[in-house]
Amino acid sequence: MNDRAHVSSIGLKKNETAVLHSILRIVENLTHDFSVLSPSEFGAADLLFVDAHNNSAIKEAGKLREHNNDITEIFVGDSEDEIPDALVLRRPIVIKRVREVLKTALRLRSQKPHKLTNETSYEVAISRVLVVDDSAPVRTYMSEKLPQLSAGRLDIDFAEDGDKALHILKERIYDLVFLDVVMPGADGYEICKWLKSIHPKTRVVMLTGKKSPFDKVRGSMSGCDAYLVKPPKDAKLMSILRKPVKHRR
Repeated sequence: MNDRAHVSSIGLKKNETAVLHSILRIVENLTHDFSVLSPSEFGAADLLFVDAHNNSAIKEAGKLREHNNDITEIFVGDSEDEIPDALVLRRPIVIKRVREVLKTALRLRSQKPHKLTNETSYEVAISRVLVVDDSAPVRTYMSEKLPQLSAGRLDIDFAEDGDKALHILKERIYDLVFLDVVMPGADGYEICKWLKSIHPKTRVVMLTGKKSPFDKVRGSMSGCDAYLVKPPKDAKLMSILRKPVKHRR
């Protein structure tokens, strides 16, 4: 990209916004690779720092991306592995971390193809989703949240227990399966292990209230691709819906 990127932020607390934009001004003077917009001008940004814990900000960033998919989000979170497959600026916000994540973001933007190439980009590239959970409120939550985060581009099915999930999975192939762990019939670990043995490309995400290291190890051993604790944050769900997609000539 020949033009400098415009950088702003959305959803951060007032003190963090002030710190981030002060650091951006310093880095801007050092690199000249980007220009800083005020927080009120976030809608015109190419690089947007988004609070990973502010659902309203995440939704607003999603709306902006629908109209301009050239926007690159940098999520401000508490740990670098908090949001898989996404750029994350880890708190506390200090100049070294800001420079590193900006360097990565600008490099990735410079590699974005104007035409289809062999580069990898991230997009909502999932069409068929199965949500397996014996909790009606969880199924309702996911039935509302997933279409919202994907702009309605998903075909979503639901199962209220393990046995029904197995029946559905024998009849249809899915891109992504959200699995509760403890439920009537087969549990999530059993289903994941079986599903990965016949459809290894189907992505499986454990969606559970269990969050001990032991449970995460069990999930990993069963072959799951990710492990989310209920209730999942919008940023984490959004990152799950984005998988690397190879663009071919």
